[in-house]
This record gives sequence, C-alpha cells and structure tokens, in this order.
Amino acid sequence: MGTALPNPTTVAVTVAAVPVVPPVIAPPVILTPIAGSTVPGTAPITGTAPAGATVTVTAGGTRVCVTVATAAGTFSCTPTMALPPGATTITATVTDPTGVIIPTGTVVPPATVTITVAPVVVPPVGGVIPPVVITPLPGTTVPGAPRRSPAPELPGPPSR
Repeated sequence: MGTALPNPTTVAVTVAAVPVVPPVIAPPVILTPIAGSTVPGTAPITGTAPAGATVTVTAGGTRVCVTVATAAGTFSCTPTMALPPGATTITATVTDPTGVIIPTGTVVPPATVTITVAPVVVPPVGGVIPPVVITPLPGTTVPGAPRRSPAPELPGPPSR
C-alpha cells in the first residue's frame, strides 16, 4: 500500500468537449460534356473530384455510371446505357474517399450540366438510300419537267 500524504491536495480538472468536425469534401466538377453542347448518347463524362472519392453520375435522375477519382483528382466514365435524345441534365455526386460517414444534413453540392443528346441516325439497310419518287398532283408539274403551252387566248376586249 501507499503512504498517505500529510496534507492532501484537491485538484480540479476541467475537460472540454471537442466537437467532431466532418471532413470537408470538395464538390465534383463536370468538365465534359460542356453545358449546352450536343453530344452522342454514349459520350464519356469527365471531371474532377477528391482523389479516391466515388463519383456517381446520373442523367435525368437515373444512374448511368459510377467510378473512383484518380490520385490526381480526375474522373471519367461512359454511360452504361445510351442516353435518350433530347435535353438531359447530368449530375455528378461524390462519396467521402476515407469511408467516413458524412453526418445527416451535411451536403456536398453536386455538379450539374444540361446538354442535348443527339438523335441516333440509323443507316438504311444495305447502306443505300432508296430513290424518292415525286408524283405531281393533277394540274401541277414536276420541277425540271417540260412546261405545257399556255392556254389559248379567248376573244374579248383587249387587255390594257
């Protein structure tokens, strides 16, 4: 056992609670396609995000590809399905690369661009476009066809 001190001393200790600060995650940036551009439905989506972050890309609310940002902080993914023709909003969101669960209410703003997806042009069967036949309506002529003689003049008062 220990020896008792002749004059015991009381010491007050104050412990301060240190708040846990969630990690700051940089928002992603979509570099291509450029907002307002017209692209094919399978154009790659590229941009920047924190190194190691999981980047989820959606188009019109549907997930189209997921990738992990490189050590240099870049990402690239190609949609797993062709995007439908017309105006589409592409959004990229990130998940913390360290695996730390981001507290509820903490929002990393997504990157969003609106583009137009070009319609798919299907080549004709055999690669040959069939000829177009123009059938004139009665009383009309086809451009380049010989003209009919004008109607004969009828007797009557002279025109002025």
